[in-house]
Amino acid sequence: MGSVNLSIGTSPLTHLLRLDGHGRVIPLNAGQKHRIQCHRIFRSRSPPMHEDFAAGFPHPWNGECHGRRPLADAPACRTDPSPSLSGEVISTPTTDDGGSRFMITAVTGSRQPQCVAWSQERLVHERAIALGHSIDSSSALTYNSHLQSYLTFCKLHKLPVNPTPETLSFYVVFMCHHINPRSVGAYLSGICNTLEPHFEEVRKARMHPIVTRTLNGMKKMRGNIPVRRKRALTSADLERLFDHFDTGKHDDTLFLTITLTGFHALLQLGEMTQPDARDTRSSMKMSSRHTLHLHTLHFTYLLPFHKGDRFFEGNMVLVRSQPTSRMCPLRMMRRYLASRDSLFGLFPELWLTSDGRVPSYSWFVTKLRSVLGSDVAGHSLRSGGATALVLEGVTDDHIQAAGWWASDSFRVYIWKHPALLNALIHGGGAQ
Repeated sequence: MGSVNLSIGTSPLTHLLRLDGHGRVIPLNAGQKHRIQCHRIFRSRSPPMHEDFAAGFPHPWNGECHGRRPLADAPACRTDPSPSLSGEVISTPTTDDGGSRFMITAVTGSRQPQCVAWSQERLVHERAIALGHSIDSSSALTYNSHLQSYLTFCKLHKLPVNPTPETLSFYVVFMCHHINPRSVGAYLSGICNTLEPHFEEVRKARMHPIVTRTLNGMKKMRGNIPVRRKRALTSADLERLFDHFDTGKHDDTLFLTITLTGFHALLQLGEMTQPDARDTRSSMKMSSRHTLHLHTLHFTYLLPFHKGDRFFEGNMVLVRSQPTSRMCPLRMMRRYLASRDSLFGLFPELWLTSDGRVPSYSWFVTKLRSVLGSDVAGHSLRSGGATALVLEGVTDDHIQAAGWWASDSFRVYIWKHPALLNALIHGGGAQ
């Protein structure tokens, strides 16, 4: 129920309004106006205009409130009139006249959990912990390295640390003469992330035209530096690895299982091993044994974290069987699990070496290079799997989805001649 205003000097029956369930004003029909006029007789602050008509109602005139008492089945709700309009206030229609019973809702207290107030020290402490987990520990180390390069630049040239557009543009020119200009943009991102709590305008300065144009100019001038990338694994490389490591030993079986899983599932090596630096290790990134399930034609397990998964939502890894191949991932996974469960059946981690530890990045790369040489590394698994899918005629969008790439950056992993790739992608695969 609400209230409406009547304009002075006009007939109340021609200016009566009502509200719908959304608070919108809509006009009344003749029958609704008549019912409201009857209701108005009991709410008017002045004597009723139709005394003969009012005398038939059971409620007498109330001198204290200068009106008659309202009807029992039509309770009125009075509110202050609008300051922009003059006139007396009357009740809006009841639900019988088209009004909504939800026009005015009672304000009730919401149910809140019982909380105890924290001290200021604890609030600061808990916030500091949350801020410390906003980025990954490995990213924090990288950003710190970028910041150190910026502070060193300012110290050498006696410039203020305040990251103004002019200072950042000088930094871009200086760094592009010492490192690949393609990497300077990543340096600026690390500097912005680290300095933003102290200089709120740092990101605005980073996107200033003088900074962006300076970086673009340096990329054109010095951006032709060749990028030394490790080559992708091929099917022939996998054959060589099997010839060397298919010995039945636990560590060799683990190495081959990781190789096939990363190659066919387009995983990064860091998603199956732990970093060499202990400060960057996290148990939250380790895959668990209980999440792995073996099926007839494939196996699955939960990857709790990957590069594009900032909030640890996790993704399910699925690797299909290749029954006719010597290098069947499912067959190798069964062999590894039999050895792993017999040695460390109560350990929670999925990938474990013979000494009961999660394999490190250097552990895998050392074994890989012992057979294939120094031109391969951890990313060779991921790039080799993407290249193999292209050779099989898989479309770009399917490769991007399989590798959880947020952009088309997966193209840098494909190391074949562009003309050959174009023929394979649009021609239905290699023969």
